[in-house]
Amino acid sequence: WEYTGRMSASWLVTAVAIVVNTVTLVLWMDLWEGRMPISAILIQAVLVQAFTAIFNWMAEALTAAENHKYQQQFYNSYLYKMFIFQFGNQYSPFFYIAMKQQFTEGGCRRGDCIWVIRSQLPWVLAFLSAMRVLHVVLATFKVEFELWRETQALIRAGGERPNYCFVEKQSKFGRFRIREQIE
Repeated sequence: WEYTGRMSASWLVTAVAIVVNTVTLVLWMDLWEGRMPISAILIQAVLVQAFTAIFNWMAEALTAAENHKYQQQFYNSYLYKMFIFQFGNQYSPFFYIAMKQQFTEGGCRRGDCIWVIRSQLPWVLAFLSAMRVLHVVLATFKVEFELWRETQALIRAGGERPNYCFVEKQSKFGRFRIREQIE
């Protein structure tokens, strides 16, 4: 009963996070009645990334608090939380367009809500892709900076410039834990 209680509490908090996320994104879309300029789409992409960052931390903490007996149970619980949250986080604006926008005062442009989705989806995906590329560039820069800093410290200490092998460079890479595997 303790395990069931921890699981129930964890999923309740997850459900609340999903509802808050979805309501926020739908209200943002409702504010624009689905007719968002590029600046609003950019802000929407930033909101999606912010919710993702917050929920990444929450999902890991909630899954750890469930205190699973086996690693596979931990992994599956974490994966389900991330999948369900990200599904709502990434696609709720498009469900808004498909389901609700036709009933707003402005309706859909050209009377075709699919056209609206087709016109906004590439922009949202482009912004999200750009953010991901920026993340990779920053991670690469961090690795190169750490190697440069370590090299400079060795040279200042009177040593020679090291020739790093792949494993030594790899030690400066970011973490690749369960969250990164799931992402």
